[in-house]
Amino acid sequence: MMKKIAILFFSLFAFGHLFAQQSTDTVARPRLIVTIAIDGLRSDYLSTLWDEFEQGGFRRLIRNGAYCRNMTYPYWSVGNAADYATVYTGTVPADHSICSDYYWDPKTNQDFLTLVDKEKRGIGTNIRVSPKSLKASTFVDELKLNTLGRSKVLTIAINPEEAVVMAGHAGNATVWIDDTTGTWATSSYYTSSLPSWAAKMNEASPAQDNVQRNWTNLYISSQYKTMSAQSRASAFFAYPVTDPSGKTAPFKRFKESPFANTMVKNLAINSLKEEYIGIDENPDIINLQFTVRGFNQSTTGVLTSETEDMYLRLDKELHQLMDALDATCGTSRVMYVVYAPQTDYVSPDFLSLYNVPSGYFVVDRSLSLLNTYLMATYGQGDFIHGYANRQIYLNKDEIQAKKLDVKEVEQKVADFMTRFQGVQFAFRSEDLLTIACQNERIQMIKNSYNKEHAGDIMLYLQPGWVAVATENVKVGLSTRVNNYAPFIISGWRVKHQTINQPFSAIDIAPTISNVLRMSYPSSNTGKPLLDIIE
Repeated sequence: MMKKIAILFFSLFAFGHLFAQQSTDTVARPRLIVTIAIDGLRSDYLSTLWDEFEQGGFRRLIRNGAYCRNMTYPYWSVGNAADYATVYTGTVPADHSICSDYYWDPKTNQDFLTLVDKEKRGIGTNIRVSPKSLKASTFVDELKLNTLGRSKVLTIAINPEEAVVMAGHAGNATVWIDDTTGTWATSSYYTSSLPSWAAKMNEASPAQDNVQRNWTNLYISSQYKTMSAQSRASAFFAYPVTDPSGKTAPFKRFKESPFANTMVKNLAINSLKEEYIGIDENPDIINLQFTVRGFNQSTTGVLTSETEDMYLRLDKELHQLMDALDATCGTSRVMYVVYAPQTDYVSPDFLSLYNVPSGYFVVDRSLSLLNTYLMATYGQGDFIHGYANRQIYLNKDEIQAKKLDVKEVEQKVADFMTRFQGVQFAFRSEDLLTIACQNERIQMIKNSYNKEHAGDIMLYLQPGWVAVATENVKVGLSTRVNNYAPFIISGWRVKHQTINQPFSAIDIAPTISNVLRMSYPSSNTGKPLLDIIE
């Protein structure tokens, strides 16, 4: 009899233990993941400004989590959209196919947003975008599959390209700030109308209110560690939030100011009140985009009081955001994932002050000289279709009409472009497919190449050189061999530690997938961080 009782007791104990384990497994993942993308964020600036931060902002994120100072992007710098796509898919542009923010269309002789989709309608905007061009699944998509659509995914961004990539193919409410109106906008791909919480904020016209005032120092000048780019003699600065020249869309400049961050934070907090996220066993995601870049392009990549002010203001915004999430979801239920796209190049204007080799590769002038050379070689004609992302697109119709050998013309173009100051080498795009990966540089270029929108000739610039459209436009793309950015994973059960092992942007997606106990994205090539959860 005692034996039977013992067996029954043991059976009940085992069943109870199994049930408890299954219950634990069910809830052993965060209720909410908040991804925070910060354009221009740099780990060296976080260190420099550490003493100026509040306890509840950047300090809280780093002290309550795992911090990597030097996360790498294993490919040629090709723009924000590509970097965001890499973070969310766990693979490089060659696989996920987002190789730039814009691409050149030879059929129309125009450049288009890589994520343009003319079959979709812009809601509150003329921009028509969707994730159709994103050829791999994201960790957002995998979560929706894992929970059979029960998880919610909200995306609140400054720009449309980043919003679409973060939301992925299966995201829910997805909004961004429109360049023309300064109000929240979306795509018919995701919804038939704006989310109610975004529509309500549009009625309040927050951008219209902010655009009437200057962006100036948050604190008195003596509290800043650096001088302003505007005066160079003190920390004081004052900028209109709209473009004084009137040459750009009314709110494009506003989106590069700290007031855009305030709009993102406020809308995120408002969405919590209506969406009821992070409250059940199905994990939810909020994707947020902020910026600390600012709009003084003459000092890109240099710490000035303007940049310092952006960091200090954002630190306050993050503090307020996390306080609101604590109150809504609970401190122990939220995980934060903070990352940055590739860091900005240092402006040649600034480098020249210290005699550092640098310069501007002026595209329109260079292409004009190239076409003149080709006409001298092959006769009158328009041989150049266009240029985008350090790639030259040739007029194949003209070349074929003259019965020329395409490969020969391409090689002549590559040889000619190598003669330009600032161009380290140029090569035919097709050759990239057959070049052996002799070093890391070649592999990085290959990782950024996708044949669908590739040009015919690719240019690789010398260190310190930046490609710009004209001599009057000092904003463009550089060629950086090593691009580093900070990464923080913090909050829910994350061990406090410094990540010293090599860590790549492609490792973020599998790390999040591991935490959420779900499949990796379809083209994932990254490796998850292990031993970061208690």
